[in-house]
Amino acid sequence: TTPWDKKLANDSSIKMNFGTNLSFGKDYYNKQNYDKAAEYLWKALPATAEPKYQNWIIKKLIQCYYQRGIKMKGEQAVAYLDSALIMSYRGLELEDDEHYHYWGASIQKLLQRYACAIPHYEKLVESQPENKDYWKTLAEMYARMKDEKAIAAQQKVVDLDPDDAEAAERLIMYTKAIGDGDLLGLYRDRYEKDKNNPEVCWQYGDELIKMGEFETAIPVFKQYLAVKPDGIDAYSKLGEAY
Repeated sequence: TTPWDKKLANDSSIKMNFGTNLSFGKDYYNKQNYDKAAEYLWKALPATAEPKYQNWIIKKLIQCYYQRGIKMKGEQAVAYLDSALIMSYRGLELEDDEHYHYWGASIQKLLQRYACAIPHYEKLVESQPENKDYWKTLAEMYARMKDEKAIAAQQKVVDLDPDDAEAAERLIMYTKAIGDGDLLGLYRDRYEKDKNNPEVCWQYGDELIKMGEFETAIPVFKQYLAVKPDGIDAYSKLGEAY
């Protein structure tokens, strides 16, 4: 419950002035006067029972509070962003809409409330399973919570874009930090896709030696020297493998 709910609960003029309040709200919103826009949009909100009007007003109120919040600092910023969250959840009470989950996810992430952001990102990848950015952020949220689901989510990012070297590197990082997955297999996959990258060669070859796969490591470090002839450290790795 917000102060606006209490203030407008017994205001008999609300329904009578719905059109005027909505019009002023739109006008101030278009002029980016978000505080005044919010005032009139709030007055219009309880006056309509039609979902299309309620959804439109709520979405504009989210923007009003968000736009104010990102320009503030400290407690003021948090207060405005929390107001935007309240409206997002008010919208979700009307319908399970992707738009409201997007704002719930974005604002909770911005406020570093990662556990609260996760359910919204889970809804977003459910509605847009091919959206690489949503999967990437969900994997990051899981990783921050030390949840092994980060590995599967990041694997989805790699599957959606096999040429994304950074995504492959993050998958290895999450596997190392959180899970007990096939780390050697991840290095091998990267090596097969990017043999001319000396860093990739080194990581794979080094992991092979750690795992005792010495014969397999030899051609990998030879490949490393082929693309980086001055990388003399690789000779010690070759010697170790031999």
